[in-house]
Amino acid sequence: MSIDYPDISAKVPCKYITGEQHMLWGKQISLHVLEKKGPTAGRLAHGTLILQVHSGSSYEDRKKVLFQWYKKMLMMALPGYVSPWEKVMNVQVDKVSVRQMRTQWGSCTPTQKSIRFNIELARRSPSVIEYIVVHEMVHLLEPSHNHRFKSLMTQYLPSWKQRELELNRHPIPYEFWEQ
Repeated sequence: MSIDYPDISAKVPCKYITGEQHMLWGKQISLHVLEKKGPTAGRLAHGTLILQVHSGSSYEDRKKVLFQWYKKMLMMALPGYVSPWEKVMNVQVDKVSVRQMRTQWGSCTPTQKSIRFNIELARRSPSVIEYIVVHEMVHLLEPSHNHRFKSLMTQYLPSWKQRELELNRHPIPYEFWEQ
C-alpha cells in the first residue's frame, strides 16, 4: 500500500507510525502516534497530526482512527463550502455525508437533495474540494453530465476544467484506505 502525494513523485509506504507524512487540505503534515489509555482520536497541534491510540494498537486500529479523523475534518469543513454555494446557485442541500468511495469524488441524489463526498477530499486542496462541491450541487439543477450541466459549471465556476485536471492528476488512491 502507498500514498501518492501531490508534491512527491515517489510513492511512500503507509505504516501509520510517528514521523510519517500525511496530507490535509493539500499540504503535508507529520504524524505523531501517541499511545495511551483513554479514547482514540486525532487532532492537529502546531501542524502535526497527533493520533491518539491505545497502547499496542495494530496497524488496522491506527488506520481506523485516522480514517475517522479525516471524516470528522471534512464534515466540519463542508458547510463552509456548501452554504455559500447554496445562496449563489439558489439551491438547497438537505443532507451532506462523507464516505469512503473507490471511484467517485462525490455523488448526488437530486430528488432527496442529498450529496455524498469522498473522505479522500480531506487530503486534497481547498480548490478541488470547492470544485467537487459545485459539481455535485450543479446536479441539483441538472442531473446528467450533458451540455446544460457543463454550461452551468462554467457559469458558476469558470475555472472548473482546470480544477478537474488538478484533481484527476492524482486519482483516488483507494489502496490508502483498504489493504
